[in-house]
Amino acid sequence: MPFDLEEVYLRYYGGVLRTVLRYVDNLADAEDLVQDIFLKLPQGFKPEKGGVGTWLGIIVKRELWNYKKKQIERKALTELPIVDLYDEIDTGAILLSSEPLPDEAAIAREREDAVRTIIGTFTGKTRAVFDLILQGHTNHEIALALGISQSNVSSVIFNQKRVFREQLNFKL
Repeated sequence: MPFDLEEVYLRYYGGVLRTVLRYVDNLADAEDLVQDIFLKLPQGFKPEKGGVGTWLGIIVKRELWNYKKKQIERKALTELPIVDLYDEIDTGAILLSSEPLPDEAAIAREREDAVRTIIGTFTGKTRAVFDLILQGHTNHEIALALGISQSNVSSVIFNQKRVFREQLNFKL
């Protein structure tokens, strides 16, 4: 193995956990995901294609994508579904610092309050699309239910994501 896994773990654990916590609201789930990420690190690593940090970033992105995809499949998401999550996950911020980890409960409360505020501003078709998304309906089902095209539904979702991004300053 071209690197010492224990050394890499000690060096990157805090930054990987902070990155994962930006997308996973539950600390226990985040810690489990981080453990899985480090266990997958040696698999397929090729030093000639980039350093350990680069490979770690790729694994973080892939594992976050899989985690969110499983949530969507179980219809467990209570927030707006992610259309192009893989392209939006920012692994560039895996930091090598000793900053304290954020309080999980405070982050969850703050995010929930902000989401509720934004949801309260939605009206008409936007609110109807959003309500159906939260009930777990597909774009096709929403289009049929509201008598609009699927591209119109996709447009509403895209605009909602933009609103969330602008107002919450984080990526959904």
